[in-house]
Amino acid sequence: MTIKSGGLIFALLFSLSSMNTWGQAWTLLSKRVPGRVAARQTRSAEEPISQMSLSGPMLGLVFDESKQGLRPIFGIPGASRLGNIWVMGREIQRAWISPLQDYALAESKSDGSIVLVSFGKGSILVRPMQGVPAGVSNIGLSAKGGVAAIYHPRAGGLQFITGLPNTPVVSSLLPFPALPQSATAMAVSDDAKAVLLATHETKGGSIVLLTRDSQARVLTLLGKASAISFLPDTDNALAADELNSAVLLIHEVTGAAITSTLAGAGEGISRPVGVGVSGDGHLVFVANAQSRTIVTLDLQSGRLTSLVCNCTPTGLYRLKGNAAFRLNELSDANLQLFDAGISEPRVMFVPAEAKQPGVGGGITVPERGQSRPVQTRPALR
Repeated sequence: MTIKSGGLIFALLFSLSSMNTWGQAWTLLSKRVPGRVAARQTRSAEEPISQMSLSGPMLGLVFDESKQGLRPIFGIPGASRLGNIWVMGREIQRAWISPLQDYALAESKSDGSIVLVSFGKGSILVRPMQGVPAGVSNIGLSAKGGVAAIYHPRAGGLQFITGLPNTPVVSSLLPFPALPQSATAMAVSDDAKAVLLATHETKGGSIVLLTRDSQARVLTLLGKASAISFLPDTDNALAADELNSAVLLIHEVTGAAITSTLAGAGEGISRPVGVGVSGDGHLVFVANAQSRTIVTLDLQSGRLTSLVCNCTPTGLYRLKGNAAFRLNELSDANLQLFDAGISEPRVMFVPAEAKQPGVGGGITVPERGQSRPVQTRPALR
């Protein structure tokens, strides 16, 4: 496939194959491809800004857009609450949270710089990711969270951060001329060898493979991909086609890239907005905005179940545990959680907080070099 300046012109270099049985799908899914990252890289500076102790069980983090900060979800599924805002001396305009809930990459509002917020060992550590230029379009995190792919369409390239969260290493910019300015979905494999980018134009969408040697090719055409997810430790990926109400499996994205439909409208898929995989890679979950359901696909038995969530999901965002997810963003409505790690999957909520005039703030992390103590104040909603 060739990419010409002034726009993307993709040539579909192979015909798409299809699989009609769960047995075929599982045979392909059972093949796992190990790999290690081998590329010229530069280490990002590890400059801690501040630390703060954490205590008690925590399901994960959520980005509070109205307060431009990160907030923890304390407790366990069915008994959880929102914690105070982490104020890190800067306003945050976007955040990408690790599937293992041990770190987040956050974009500063003032200058667009990226910082790493790690919190997996009982403390909060904030440090800048040097070598990552401002103007990031999107960031994709791998299934196990160890790799981040950073999409820079303005700079015409792609970057990787490996070794997350403890020993992050930032790669140099890999050139990809004439990349589209936006993508509807993005994902990176755990071995950092493959990045999938979903694009959408007037006549439809496509999923493009980007590799570490700056190669690009179209893997499949579809309506519009709302979400892409790699299965853990494999180069097999899932894509949710929002326009065609289907979930696709792409097997061996760096090889034959065989595409099949795992489920469609006949199996209860209805405008899917999120697709996720359990930590053990056995279960696939699909969040459907139109039918307001969560469909579960068991890749071992072929069993398919559907659960009405009585909410309008906006995606599937992993929380701690093998199969716990957040279904929507933080707003004035309740935060909806889905837990499939029990015998009877269920949807729960974390209550939205009432606004209290005159009360604000959160957990304040002092700037580096300051000696004032950490302060705690109630969070506004």
